[in-house]
Amino acid sequence: MKKVAALILFILYTSMCYADVYTVNTTYSSPYSTEGYSGILDLTLKEMFKRAGHTAVIQKVPAERSLNDVNSGFADADVGRVRGLEKIYKNFIIVDEPIIESRDFVAFTLEGSVDIDGYGDLKGMNVGSVRGWKIFEMQKDKYKSFTRTIDTADLFNLLKKKRIDVALNARLDGLVAAYGMGIEKIVVHEPPLASMEMFVYLNNKHSELAPVLAEKLREMKKDGTLLMLYQKVLRREAPAFAPRIEGGVIKGEDYQD
Repeated sequence: MKKVAALILFILYTSMCYADVYTVNTTYSSPYSTEGYSGILDLTLKEMFKRAGHTAVIQKVPAERSLNDVNSGFADADVGRVRGLEKIYKNFIIVDEPIIESRDFVAFTLEGSVDIDGYGDLKGMNVGSVRGWKIFEMQKDKYKSFTRTIDTADLFNLLKKKRIDVALNARLDGLVAAYGMGIEKIVVHEPPLASMEMFVYLNNKHSELAPVLAEKLREMKKDGTLLMLYQKVLRREAPAFAPRIEGGVIKGEDYQD
């Protein structure tokens, strides 16, 4: 009888320990998500869920698979997506507070090349982007050639070796990649080709959690936690890159060696 009681207590304890653990998919690279899951988004998600009384377990998953896994309920959440995905993925519910307030998508070139103000200026150029970044893939008819890479590091390796003329990427990701690869002079073309807010999505079986997480994220912005996380991670991942951080929104500056 004692053994049965002990077993029941163990099962109840185990259930309590794991009932509040949520699997969150990320497709981001440094500085937003790192190998040890201590990037900006990794730490932000962990703190959001912690403040809501839960635990977030972050895992790196390819872009398309991540969306399908969350839609099917195989994973609980996906981070860093544009608004409106619930119209495509019927089991999605948005955490209606942007986790990235301004993600700027820009063109990168090596110093002394060309001026780029929009997609029209890419005509006749060899262009590259990370595979699955639809925002750039939809414009591919405007490029002379289009190369899709596995990740941001691979993309900037092609630019460094001058196998492409232009690398299309998000500003902060690209600058950190350039710094890490020792690219001495990188040009970020302004204005951005696009600027968007990025959100967390949950599988709709967790619909009651969405407004709670949104409120916790707003709290983190107000009390300075989000700003602190940006500063902490950037000092570690790219100490030579010193962006201005205004209200939790990164305003990038060109990296110069």
